[in-house]
Amino acid sequence: MTEATARAVQAALAGDWTIVANIIAGRDDLLLNATIEPQMGYTMLHLACRDNQREIVQLLLVQPQLDINRRDHNGQTALHLVCHYEYLDIVADLIAEPYIEIDAHDDDGCTPLHASMYHSQPTCAKLLLGAGASTTVRNNVCAYLLQIFKS
Repeated sequence: MTEATARAVQAALAGDWTIVANIIAGRDDLLLNATIEPQMGYTMLHLACRDNQREIVQLLLVQPQLDINRRDHNGQTALHLVCHYEYLDIVADLIAEPYIEIDAHDDDGCTPLHASMYHSQPTCAKLLLGAGASTTVRNNVCAYLLQIFKS
């Protein structure tokens, strides 16, 4: 791990996003896809999404080596996280990326659309549907999206 990566990781874990932004800007040697939060398996992108740090997410998205679909220990992508919390600006940023897996399945078979419906985030669900998310995907407990919506 480079010194810059180590400083960015420490700052991210401490929630000091100003330092993270300063380190990321103009760097191409950061280990952006490394697991930096071992309990959940979060990458820098996961943490920035969880903490609703849109500026950091945008800085990360322009890094060519970023794996936008990297899974945490539960198989969730950053898109799953922002759909859970309905951080709509970040949802829009992520679904605009050409390589985003909009129907990525976590370990329970849930997609970001499942997450948004389960957590009663209808505006997020509309964004996902507008971007082509599938409505026919079933998760591992045999719940279709309509069943989740009705519950």
